[in-house]
Amino acid sequence: MTWQVSFTAMAAKQFAKLDKPVKQRIMDFLEYRLAPLENPKQLGKALQGGLSK
Repeated sequence: MTWQVSFTAMAAKQFAKLDKPVKQRIMDFLEYRLAPLENPKQLGKALQGGLSK
């Protein structure tokens, strides 16, 4: 089964502001821990909510 991770425009903008090592750690987690799983929800619950204005 193939699935993909996508960021909202706001999340992508915030992600771009992170330090390079932090971004790499997040991307490694997504690629090496989540991507191989049949069901990505195995590792936890989906994030909920968002930033309040």
